[in-house]
Amino acid sequence: MKVTLFRILIIITLPALYFSILHLLFLLKLRITEQQFSISIYATSLITAFVAYFLAPHIVKKLEERKAKAAETKAAKKAEEEAKKEEQKKEAEEKKEAEEKKEEEKKKEEQKEKEAFADKYIRGKKK
Repeated sequence: MKVTLFRILIIITLPALYFSILHLLFLLKLRITEQQFSISIYATSLITAFVAYFLAPHIVKKLEERKAKAAETKAAKKAEEEAKKEEQKKEAEEKKEAEEKKEEEKKKEEQKEKEAFADKYIRGKKK
């Protein structure tokens, strides 16, 4: 909240300062008395305070909306990354299973070849 208040102060103070300087330059050009000058400074300060009072909630609301939007975007990206990781894991598992099946098929083929060779060898000796 401190950061938000600091931002609000900067957002409101800089234009108010600019307005005050322009106002003071205008008053100096009119060659007013010292008392009128101090009254105009107080008036400018009051105007700035009222503007700040009415604008601050609006600015805070906008900043909170931006924060919420950024959090939603971040959560969506994180969920998307997790989904990608999950998909990659599934693909890796499928590849691993396919390789294991190929290995089993090769072993079965080798076993069949060995049995066929053994049958031929045994039959050859019997004759």
